[in-house]
Amino acid sequence: MLICALLAWLPHTRPTTQMTYGDLLGSMFTMYRRHGEVRRAVAIQFLLGICYGGFWAVVAPMMAHLHQVGPAAAGLIGIPGAAGILVARPAGRWTDRSGAAPVVTTGVCVMICAWLAFGISAASIVFVVAGAVMLDCGLRTAMVANQTLVNAALQDSRGRANTIFGMHMWCGNAVGAFFTSTAFALYGWLAVCAIAMTASVCALLIHWGVVPVGRVSR
Repeated sequence: MLICALLAWLPHTRPTTQMTYGDLLGSMFTMYRRHGEVRRAVAIQFLLGICYGGFWAVVAPMMAHLHQVGPAAAGLIGIPGAAGILVARPAGRWTDRSGAAPVVTTGVCVMICAWLAFGISAASIVFVVAGAVMLDCGLRTAMVANQTLVNAALQDSRGRANTIFGMHMWCGNAVGAFFTSTAFALYGWLAVCAIAMTASVCALLIHWGVVPVGRVSR
């Protein structure tokens, strides 16, 4: 039934290329190699994914350890942690007006502020809530701008552009979850904050061009 409904309601589009599926997958590596702006944008999003996935991987044991809060109550952090939904549209309009650069800078700086708040979250659960709000808002702000930049650089291949972008973002989440859960188990919450802060600062340095991500290959 579900398949029938999808076939009936999903729009039917004609392919814009005659390339085989294998060639399409291989072409993404060529796109990545040729476009320096794409490499920079997805590298930033990978690093921000480390910060984001890392937090949500350990938030429940962190809350239990620092504030003696059970998993049900810790799950309520997801409510303020979804605040980024509210900033996605304004971030898109700002990107249209001013370009991606200032929007990404703002998003990364907000995420740095989030981890500064998390660093003192042992003092009060308020810092956890404030950090969760800033974390999601910062991620969404940078993500909207970076995704716009990637799609603009690869206008004729937006499906593959979004695949490259999404792969880096979700790989960042997975890598962040692995490293922060390991760090939390071995060294505690401040080690998690150190990992995420390092990733955030590296993202900012890449965005500013201080750390290169490779030359454009023609």
